[in-house]
Amino acid sequence: MRAMSSEATLPCLFSDGRGQRLWYSGWTNTTGKEENVAGVRYEPDEQQRESIHRIEAGATGAALVASDTGTGKTLIGAELLRPNEVSLIIAPLSTHASWAERIELQHGGKIPVQFISSKDKNNVAFKQLKDGVPGAYIIGTEFFYISATEVPSKDGVEVCGTSAIHKSWVKFTDIRDGKVAGKAWAGATGSFKLRTTKVDDVAHLSCEGILHDDVRSESYSTPGRKARWAWSTVRTVDVVLLDECHSAKNAKSQMFAHLKRLRVSRLKVGMSATPGGDNFEGLWSICRWLWPDHIDRSKYRWQVEWMRWDYDPYTSTGKKFVGEKNPGEFVRTLPCYIRTEADRAPIEAWFRVPLAMTPAQKAQYDTMERSGVAWLRDNPLVADLPMVMKLRLRQMCLGEVALDEGTGEIHFTDDCASSFVDAALKISKREAGKHILYLTNSNSFAHVVANRLNMYYGERVAAAWTGSESQSEREEIKRDFIDTDNPLRYIVGTITKAIAVGTDGLQTVCSTEVWMGKALESILNEQGEGRLNRRGQNNSITRYELIVPETAQEEEFALDARKFYARRLELDV
Repeated sequence: MRAMSSEATLPCLFSDGRGQRLWYSGWTNTTGKEENVAGVRYEPDEQQRESIHRIEAGATGAALVASDTGTGKTLIGAELLRPNEVSLIIAPLSTHASWAERIELQHGGKIPVQFISSKDKNNVAFKQLKDGVPGAYIIGTEFFYISATEVPSKDGVEVCGTSAIHKSWVKFTDIRDGKVAGKAWAGATGSFKLRTTKVDDVAHLSCEGILHDDVRSESYSTPGRKARWAWSTVRTVDVVLLDECHSAKNAKSQMFAHLKRLRVSRLKVGMSATPGGDNFEGLWSICRWLWPDHIDRSKYRWQVEWMRWDYDPYTSTGKKFVGEKNPGEFVRTLPCYIRTEADRAPIEAWFRVPLAMTPAQKAQYDTMERSGVAWLRDNPLVADLPMVMKLRLRQMCLGEVALDEGTGEIHFTDDCASSFVDAALKISKREAGKHILYLTNSNSFAHVVANRLNMYYGERVAAAWTGSESQSEREEIKRDFIDTDNPLRYIVGTITKAIAVGTDGLQTVCSTEVWMGKALESILNEQGEGRLNRRGQNNSITRYELIVPETAQEEEFALDARKFYARRLELDV
């Protein structure tokens, strides 16, 4: 069981040891305790106060907060801000509303909040940040990543036509080297269209699968553009808060490069329950940004010092690093490392429900597993790589798959044969009257489950939450779900950042979750578990795990468990 008890903490101190009172905004709360209620100013609890004190009193001006999901990292971050300072918050888009609200409430509107986004065509917010205008500036993690990247021009070929063999692939080849430049699916009418940058001139292009010579083609060019934001031009900011800091785990990424360009005068804080992502080595980049004078500038030397390795003849060094030598030892050396385990609600009932695939699913699965090919009506589905094979098998465990002849994509139809859909309906009847959070790893399947629930109950009782919705649409779903007078009782979410990160409030009405698979990124699964099991949950948790034994889907659960416990050993002190 993943629920772990919190350790006792030291009393909070308010002095820096030299008789100087540390700055705090003042803590008051009309409710007397922290609750997940919109529009309420929270008073940090004892653990949060101790965390804030340690960060403020630290000698290095940097901290890594690796506390569990749901322990109030947003509250801690908001309390670290000061009026009349320039603060930059880099956070996933799904958390922006929570950040803005928390800063507003904790500081009584004394710190203006602005958003740096693509919607700001005149760069007003960025210009104010650049000029050092005091306030809290919030930018999306992905947007921060791409915003300073120069986009090169693209030169390529556009090809289209209407006389290809219908329901087939049209293949385009570069006649100079014989390499495939791209493939386009010809639907029921034989029409196709392809844009490729692998060929720079139509004269170098050869087409296969065309019935008649009606191919229209021309060269195209998309001019490049320079970055709208150049972080190296920003004046010194006082505070940088990097929420979900595992986004900087790749030392070769533009994200890491942009972080290093920022000049920070007072405080840098990285926050994530999983700061290194799924792998221990991901800690190097975030810690290198936080403490450049403390962490070895050579990642390889750092790996040799802290990580185990196996012999690998295919690497330049002959070494393949496979994990921390002594789990938990590295984080003990960090100047300011904070980790608080969540005071989780108990999991009262944990059901592992074995499912048998329907005959249609079983036929698809066995054929694909045996030969790497499955027939979807008259169309072959080929898995020519091990990773593709595993992906297809995971899909077929969920339900009978089909081919969208228009797009060539594999998806699930609303009437697909699926033991998971059947189980979802049975659980809704077993837990009659309760709000339920269903979690899956497929966007298409999430819509199928939601639609079947709505068909069964005859009203809008279910909604899919896949990440394709706009932020306002997701806010509406959450609002209707929390409103006990609203008929919406079921959310079917895809285990992505959209629902796994920053989604708070579901726990106020829901304590039942149904897992219909796991994401390949274990950190998303851990964060997904924190949607219901977090502060504000007043009931014990009921968890269902739907598993097809001895399949690729069962392997998902086993792999996630191994990654979870390995990560815990690396982060716990």
